[in-house]
Amino acid sequence: MPMEELSQRLMSDEKEMWKRPLLKNSDPKVKLEEIFEKRKEMYEQADVCVKIGLNDSVDEVVLSTTLKLKEFIEANPPKWQEWKEDAKVAGIQWLQ
Repeated sequence: MPMEELSQRLMSDEKEMWKRPLLKNSDPKVKLEEIFEKRKEMYEQADVCVKIGLNDSVDEVVLSTTLKLKEFIEANPPKWQEWKEDAKVAGIQWLQ
């Protein structure tokens, strides 16, 4: 989400602002930009990136996130699935 949209979203909801102690005592937009710059390198390492819009509902964000995670897991299956198949080929019963 673009920084402008994020700051608008947070500043439009007083309850949200109070849930974020780092934004309480400063200009929220400036503070968000500072936080983003500090964390940018870590954000770029994420395996999954979900794009959301200012008007997306919670349900839409949850659905988008779920679909992205499902897509990632299908493209990168957990190692245990490979081990289970290896056990089956070797004639070893896999316990569940």
